[in-house]
Order: sequence, then C-alpha cells, then structure tokens
Amino acid sequence: MTTLTKDEFQILSRAVVLWYRFYGLSPVEYRSAILCREAVDLYREGTTTSEAVADELIARYSAESFPLRKSSGARDGIEVSSQRAKSADQTTEISWLSQRRYIP
Repeated sequence: MTTLTKDEFQILSRAVVLWYRFYGLSPVEYRSAILCREAVDLYREGTTTSEAVADELIARYSAESFPLRKSSGARDGIEVSSQRAKSADQTTEISWLSQRRYIP
C-alpha cells in the first residue's frame, strides 16, 4: 500500500479531477483506479505538480482509452451526465483516495 502525505494526496487528487474536467466525464471507479495508479507513479518519478501530472495523464489516456462499462457511474453502458460529477468534484475527491492512506 502506498502511503501519501496530505499534500501529496491533494496534488494527486486534483490531477485526476483535472483529467475528468478536461474530458467532461463523470468519475467512474475503474477509470479512477487506473488514473490514480498512474498519477502515483508519475509523482514518484518526479512529476510533482497537479497540472504536470494531469498533463501527463491527458497525454497518455484519452477518454476513448476506457471502454464504457456498467458501474455505479454508468447507466446501461452510457456515462451519467458530467453535470452531477462536476458539482460533486470537491466532495467526491475520487474514490481511490479512500483506499489510500495519508499522513496528516
């Protein structure tokens, strides 16, 4: 398990939120898991700002990189409106964060 400081946690969370905003998509757990793992790897390799991590994520993963799958974020294989996700961005902080530990 990766241990993150609160500052690292916030940087990586913001980077993934920026990826979702760039593509106008609603957060989906399986997509977030991939993006978050990649964000942690990029951070560990020296990409240390939210914007730089988000830029790398955007360059590596287009919206088409993820096939539609049924999940709590999709209905009948179709993404739920991103309007709800955008309003929830600040409270959601992407589901992967609850699976990671950080040092306060």
